[in-house]
Amino acid sequence: MIIDDRMAICGSANINDRSLRGHRDSEVGMIINDRDEEDGVFNGQRVRVGKFCASWRKRLFSMLLGIQFENPQNIDLSDPVSDEFYNYFRDLAKKNTLIYEEIFATLPSDRVRKFDQVGQYTEAPKLKDTDPIH
Repeated sequence: MIIDDRMAICGSANINDRSLRGHRDSEVGMIINDRDEEDGVFNGQRVRVGKFCASWRKRLFSMLLGIQFENPQNIDLSDPVSDEFYNYFRDLAKKNTLIYEEIFATLPSDRVRKFDQVGQYTEAPKLKDTDPIH
């Protein structure tokens, strides 16, 4: 978890019998207070951010947004609360949701508005179970 580009929590939190029984596996977590600061931007305002935490967030966002190798739309990751960034993130999430629903048709879904639509939606052929080529 990255908090305001100055602090991060890094660790594992697995819920399984190896971790919960206490004698086969262990969990670890650490808090990172990034004191090596640089100038950053939040909502158009200049702020001080930690170099490591800010770079970690930017790298994570670039992977989540699929722009770690190419950024054809020049999305600026330095201001994560700008309207431009928010709109890009939201639009990509909508596209991904539509693709996921088209392939898997799982519930809950925005396509199912009423309870009596559930059966029809879940029984309809799913793209994952069909062969669109043949």
